Amino acid sequence: MVDRFGPLPEEVIDLIQTVTLRWKAEEIGFEKLTLKNETLKGYFTSGENDAYFKSEKFGKVLTYLQKHPKNAVLKEWKGKPMVVLSGVRSIKQAKEILTAIIG
Repeated sequence: MVDRFGPLPEEVIDLIQTVTLRWKAEEIGFEKLTLKNETLKGYFTSGENDAYFKSEKFGKVLTYLQKHPKNAVLKEWKGKPMVVLSGVRSIKQAKEILTAIIG
């Protein structure tokens, strides 16, 4: 894109990072992801009885939560679990955290 259109504006770079962030969120198992007021929230797709919560992917989420208890917690929202990560200041940082969760 740079060779065709020149240097990319910051907004375009943020958009591209947002799309890749969404892909990583889906890979982890999040249905929805929000970043607001330096808090990243990942909402899971289904209830407690789902096989996902017995999977290796969810095990990686739990491992990350155990290693980062000061800024990562598992909460419940409308009967579904969600992950809340505090201190996330940018899309780039959010992407790095999700990459760390995936391993």
